[in-house]
Order: sequence, then C-alpha cells, then structure tokens
Amino acid sequence: MEQENHPNLEEAHRHLSWNGVVPTAQDAESRTLIDTQGNVHPDQFWQDILLGNVKRQPFSEIWEGQNKTSAETLHDIRSIGTLSQTERQARMVGPCASCRWFSISGGGFRTRAAYGEHGGLWGSDPGCCLNEAQRTGVQLMS
Repeated sequence: MEQENHPNLEEAHRHLSWNGVVPTAQDAESRTLIDTQGNVHPDQFWQDILLGNVKRQPFSEIWEGQNKTSAETLHDIRSIGTLSQTERQARMVGPCASCRWFSISGGGFRTRAAYGEHGGLWGSDPGCCLNEAQRTGVQLMS
C-alpha cells in the first residue's frame, strides 16, 4: 500500500497499530482469566501461565504480586507496557528485533509470540505477514 500510495494507507496503519498496542496494567486486569477451577491466568489465551488460585489466595494478593511462585512472571508481563518502544524492541528476538514497522505493530501479539518459533515473552509474533525485505526495507538480490 505504501509503494502504491494507496488512499487507505493511513487507515491500514491505524488498524495495524491497534493490533500491536501493548496493554497497560489496568487494561490487563480486565483481561485476566479465572478459570472454573479458580486458577488465575494473564488472559484467556495464556492458560498455561498460572498466576495463582483464588480458592487458596485472594485475587487482590495474586494481582499485587504477592504469590511468590508467579510474582516474577507477572512483573515481566506488566513490564511490556512500562517500557518505551525502543526498550521493547531492544529486548525482542527474531524478526521483530530489526523490523522498521515495530512502531506500528509493537511486536504483535505477545501470547502468539510465546508459542511461536522464537518463543518467550520477547519472541517475534509468528503471525506477522511481512517478509524480510518488507521488514527491513532492503531488497535482497536473487
């Protein structure tokens, strides 16, 4: 769209930015999942990350990082929203680490990245549709 000077380019940027927005701690609280067993997860997609259980500990304590087994994980997840774009991109591994569109995508969907090829909280989102030339702006010679 950029190369074609497409009239909807700004709208496309807006949609791409929306998907890459990093939630704040307040946003994250509204996305937290408490499953039928009382297990607290960061959101409905990260069900393999257990922050605590409301049947054994009040949610407020879990959410305030007072569960020793999950406090570090919760801190790491929350740090995404407190770091600047430059700091976040510096921590990224894989294609997102050098992508010129990081300011728009923010590295994509963190949960999907955690399960992707590069894995972990700071991995690249495997759902990215850009190839290397599009990410870097450098055309590769064939």
